[in-house]
Amino acid sequence: MPSSPSGSSAVASAAPSLRISRFATWRAGIPARMNGWGALRRPALLAVAVGVVGCACAIYLSWRSTGRLATVPWMPEAVGRWADEHGRFRNLPAYFLLSCPFLLAAPRLGIRAWSALALAVFGAVLELAEYFVPVRMVEWQDIAWSWAGVAAAWGAIEAGGWIRTRRRARKMNTLSLLSDPDRKPLVAARSV
Repeated sequence: MPSSPSGSSAVASAAPSLRISRFATWRAGIPARMNGWGALRRPALLAVAVGVVGCACAIYLSWRSTGRLATVPWMPEAVGRWADEHGRFRNLPAYFLLSCPFLLAAPRLGIRAWSALALAVFGAVLELAEYFVPVRMVEWQDIAWSWAGVAAAWGAIEAGGWIRTRRRARKMNTLSLLSDPDRKPLVAARSV
């Protein structure tokens, strides 16, 4: 019976490469269980968990019978007093902080855009749901400030990513100049 390429010899030849890969990661000081998706997803999952807790707090605060945050037992007194003094504007920092974990967990621009849109819709739905709370009322300014907070967080995350990319490019440019003086720089030098 002739041996096929998909026989046991092909499986045996694949096994050493797996051992070499594990050995290479062990030698680099990275445990094998930390390689791949598990290691990359843990911070993102933690960020999303923090964001979900923030969404739960937002739902609780929006559907209370009073809009006064100084009466919330678990909120620091200074934060509650500041929020009550600043009225509608308090939605800007609140939605900025609420958006950051979700936007930081998103790996690509498209996912961050959809996350920002979902958070803007979430803020609008929460405000519109106040129509059904007896003492509360819907105000378009609250929706506008919540959208501004989401937009500010998205802009800050994108600006931070752009700055980080520029710094990495400059660092690589410096390293390439040190290793090969005849190589053209990756980033054009500024003229003074």
